[in-house]
Amino acid sequence: MDNRAEALSVVMNKGPLQPSQIATTVNTNILFASAILSELVDNKKVKITHVKRGGSPFYYVQGQEEKLMDLAKYLSGKTKEAYDILSEKLVVRDSTAEPWQRVALRELKDFAVPVHVNYKGIQETFWKWYLTTNDEAKGIIKELFNEKGEVEKETLVEKPIEEPLKKEIQKEVVQETLVKKESIENGEEILGDYFSSNEMYIISQNVVRKGREFNFVIDVPSRLGKLRYFVKYKNKKSITDKDLLGAFDEGMEKGLPILFLSGGELNKKAQKYMDENISGRLLFKSL
Repeated sequence: MDNRAEALSVVMNKGPLQPSQIATTVNTNILFASAILSELVDNKKVKITHVKRGGSPFYYVQGQEEKLMDLAKYLSGKTKEAYDILSEKLVVRDSTAEPWQRVALRELKDFAVPVHVNYKGIQETFWKWYLTTNDEAKGIIKELFNEKGEVEKETLVEKPIEEPLKKEIQKEVVQETLVKKESIENGEEILGDYFSSNEMYIISQNVVRKGREFNFVIDVPSRLGKLRYFVKYKNKKSITDKDLLGAFDEGMEKGLPILFLSGGELNKKAQKYMDENISGRLLFKSL
């Protein structure tokens, strides 16, 4: 059994799981576990959550949706409050919800399904608990309309809500942190999450200093097809011009554009060096 088949089998038996849990089971590292899971998601064999623990999502397969409720403990603030409200009411009318609820429901992508209802020529948006069927939702919506008669057939349609949020909603919302971000010291887990969320495929990797410095060759999806990059990752607070120059030279030796990832920031000298010497030839991203 290859790693892909083994990882899929583990998710089917024990999901939802994180890359770190898969890595332990299939005897690989977090980076390659994330790459395998990303490929399984692309092939629609595995699904990925928006809920995260320690910055990393969970992976599951169809039929494990009820188990997602176990992940609610990783929600916080208004997002958790919106979860509690929706799980109790099953359907929430967007137009009558409080401003913070309208924002939080849009953040609750694993559990809140947006539906549009056409009723007497007027289209309204409702939020349906993800385990609630359309037929069940229609019955609740009738009650919310407080009128007799049926909602016209085939008018309840699930589709994404347009983003960004409407300006009038944003003005009413009190600035709050909807998701509590936990700090992560493990460089491999940070990278695994970044590659997975951006659908990057790892061609090769080299551990220069465990947990501190890695080299990769990756494929990045784009509208023009896959683009190949040399990636340098350094887990340090301050990136110097020497760090950039070293990564640039390594990338040039491979004949590839360079992506420099770090848990820190460029210092002033490094920023000046990049602006004046390698702008457009090296991309820097702070994770």
